[in-house]
Amino acid sequence: MFGLASTSAFAQEAEATHTIQFFHEDYPPYVYVESGAVTGEIARITVSILKKAGLRVSWRQTNYSRLIRELAYGANVVCAAGYSGLHQKQFDVLASAAIGWFPGAALVVKQENLPLFQDHQSIEDVLRDTRLRGAFLNDVNYMGITKELFALGSDRHIKIGGSDRELGLLVARGRVHFAPINAAQTSYLRNTLSSAEGLVSFQPTGMRPPREVGIICSRHMPVDIWRRINEAIEPLAPYPGRTGQ
Repeated sequence: MFGLASTSAFAQEAEATHTIQFFHEDYPPYVYVESGAVTGEIARITVSILKKAGLRVSWRQTNYSRLIRELAYGANVVCAAGYSGLHQKQFDVLASAAIGWFPGAALVVKQENLPLFQDHQSIEDVLRDTRLRGAFLNDVNYMGITKELFALGSDRHIKIGGSDRELGLLVARGRVHFAPINAAQTSYLRNTLSSAEGLVSFQPTGMRPPREVGIICSRHMPVDIWRRINEAIEPLAPYPGRTGQ
């Protein structure tokens, strides 16, 4: 479940005056391409926010590494949606107010392989198990899987330059035992691809809990447009089922 900001005020939209390029990964059910159009929960809320701010969205698909390079080191005004404020400190980009919640981190595994994980309480247990092989994306912090933790089994695991969807498919095809994608992504793959119907979500301790995500943009963003985007974002409700947020 992706908790969204309220959209009650989005009915009053300003006339669009600028088009902002948004990079996106293949990241269903949040942002993905279907029938030639970009859709998903994050895509819809992003378009609504920018419409309210009098702006248009132009989508461009890429991978995580390219996305971050363009935002942090490129010379153009570009943005991305669905990323946490941690990127602001790591890459010196602009980070908006929160537009939604991402669920806690999890692993995708095949139902038939669940007995291999039954004695593992933490992500450290999983990574120390020499029987298990995992798949990871290059250059991504998996919400709790630090470089030190990854090093515990780096000789057995593989890294790819693709997408979370491809990670899930590697598990479904039996290439690896697990990969770090969240529960909503696992459900999407299981419900949309017959080859992934045996996938389930496994959530060990030590991985990051639900977190706020927003819009991140390059430092080249004009101040007045950045202000308009933030003013169009309504306060985010607490994560469903959690208190004290």
